[in-house]
Amino acid sequence: MDGVVADFDGFLHEYQTAEKKDHDADHQTLFRTLVTEEKIFENLSTMEGAHDFIYKVREMVDGKGVEI
Repeated sequence: MDGVVADFDGFLHEYQTAEKKDHDADHQTLFRTLVTEEKIFENLSTMEGAHDFIYKVREMVDGKGVEI
């Protein structure tokens, strides 16, 4: 849900600026570092409107056996 619910790009930009890293040089290594060391998916900021979006999706699937 990058860019819809979570601000992955914003985090990546801040991380690159702070760490002076170029994510294009070795994207796979950087992504692995972000997931394992930085715990990125535990700390991403939510996008504006994300909570409303999740609420609407929950309304749509309510009673249909879909787990969100």
